[in-house]
Amino acid sequence: APALMEEANAEADHHAYCTSELATNKQSREDKSAGVEKLTAETEGLTAQAAQLGMEIAELSDSMAELQGTRAESTKMRAAEKETNLRTLADAQEAQIAVQRAISALRSFYDKQRDGGASLLQAHSRGAAKGREPYTGMGGGSTGVLGLLDVILSDFARLETE
Repeated sequence: APALMEEANAEADHHAYCTSELATNKQSREDKSAGVEKLTAETEGLTAQAAQLGMEIAELSDSMAELQGTRAESTKMRAAEKETNLRTLADAQEAQIAVQRAISALRSFYDKQRDGGASLLQAHSRGAAKGREPYTGMGGGSTGVLGLLDVILSDFARLETE
């Protein structure tokens, strides 16, 4: 019977070992299943995040394209405005010269009139212009034609500096 006892003890030890191993394997499977579930949830979260980021990238790309189009249009408009401004400036410079010539001509005319020079009035053969004062026009001070032309001239100069 000692051999039977030994065999029974060996069988009990083996059974205890198997039970222990089964419990350890079950716990290991549960731990690994929990890890798989955690990793699956994390993968799903990252996949959703990647999809969201992909949509944001597409929206930002569209916005960038729109901004580039707006920038190109603005650049085109600024170039057209610059061209218009350059033409306006050239016209203003030409007009400034013309106004300077007009002022010079009027001053010369008014100076001649003050000094008793030629008149714009034609003398009739019957002497109708005798006794009339020489024409001095509207050249006086800042309210006459010359004053107005001086203001126009200063406006052209201001436009050129701006």
